[in-house]
Amino acid sequence: MPSERCLSIQEMLTGQRLCHSESHNHSVLAALNQQRSDGILCDVTLIAEEQKFHAHKAVLAACSDYFRAMFSLCMVESGADEVNLHGVTSLGLKQALEFAYTGQILLEPGVIQDVLAAGSHLQLLELLNLCSHYLIQLAVRWLEHNCHYQYMDELLQYIRFGLMDVDTLHTVALSHPLVQASETATALVNEALEYHQSIYAQPVWQTGRTKPRFQSDTLYIIGGKKREICKVKELRYFNPVDQENALIATVANWSELAPMPVGRSHHCVAVMGDFLFVAGGEVEHASGRTCAVRTACRYDPRSNSWAEIAPMKNCREHFVLGAMDKYLYAVGGRNELRQVLPTVERYCPKKNKWMFVQSFDRSLSCHAGYVADGLLWISGGVTNTAQYQNRLMVYEPNQVLDVSREGKEEVFYGPTLPFASNGIAACFLPAPYFTCPNLQTLQVPHHRIGTI
Repeated sequence: MPSERCLSIQEMLTGQRLCHSESHNHSVLAALNQQRSDGILCDVTLIAEEQKFHAHKAVLAACSDYFRAMFSLCMVESGADEVNLHGVTSLGLKQALEFAYTGQILLEPGVIQDVLAAGSHLQLLELLNLCSHYLIQLAVRWLEHNCHYQYMDELLQYIRFGLMDVDTLHTVALSHPLVQASETATALVNEALEYHQSIYAQPVWQTGRTKPRFQSDTLYIIGGKKREICKVKELRYFNPVDQENALIATVANWSELAPMPVGRSHHCVAVMGDFLFVAGGEVEHASGRTCAVRTACRYDPRSNSWAEIAPMKNCREHFVLGAMDKYLYAVGGRNELRQVLPTVERYCPKKNKWMFVQSFDRSLSCHAGYVADGLLWISGGVTNTAQYQNRLMVYEPNQVLDVSREGKEEVFYGPTLPFASNGIAACFLPAPYFTCPNLQTLQVPHHRIGTI
């Protein structure tokens, strides 16, 4: 029934009144759930383990980003009457749908694993929160029953304290008597608090307690140029593990994530400790002029968030960025004056600071680079005198080695490239170095590729 309240002066003057029904939302959802049960007015059938479940696309998309992307991004499933779901059990899907339509779920040890897997795969965040609280309470009750305290220290080792926010660590982990009485728990909580306080050093402090349990290799694309937009901030990803997301109208499905703070192109990316680093590149100023920048930022896929890090010493574009031995190395490139650089600088996450290290013997930009076996391999490029290069070099933290020339102090040897070039791409395949009799190099102007 509509709620009653005193009329405001504006309502008395205009005769208008905003009325609210407290039962409307519940009654609409209940009616949709009844339609689902009766199999009427549903527009999609979900299939898991050969069992079929009727549903409404609008309800699914409202509860889950997974379904929202599936039904709204021109995927082949968006127009399908039936959708096969892999990675979830029929029991888990049944429970997940029950929660989506009612907001309630009966959790018990026999179904929790299926429900957790379904909630994670289908991105039902509210359901995952309920499962987490249920498991915590279940573990606490088990510990308190018959005083199973001798197992507590072992159980605590499996808790991802580093993934809890600071407020949760203080209010939950530090407030329970069992946790307060355990030296192991206190040490783990303090470790997590120190991890959160050391924001910039997190990539080199990663442990099993700071990484999500369910991870898969994911391909990201960041920034660049579009015809209608000079520089873009977009961050998109493609997860090949999700077979349902393999195609969008015959092209790969790229889901959108939090955008970069500033749009840029001709930048470089590197991965360290499961964090994605973006440095340098070319940005557009308010005047419409574009130039290279020294700024850098870091993306955390766990929270889908960006953080600014210290800027480089030099402005750089068309350079190489590689992660080696808990450091980032920025090699060569062009500065804001279009000058080609020979300099190399190193970023230390613990100090959030860049510093110059040993430079190359010549300026270099538009070169290719890739990290393998703890070494940064550099090939091709163009010098400050517009000379295209065919050298293959290795940058090692202590010295720079030119593997195109044999020498007394050189460690690695290899052929020059079959042609001098710039803007090339390079990657390593699982094969011994320089053992292929017919080694060929593919030139892809102004693009670089590597593993993310």
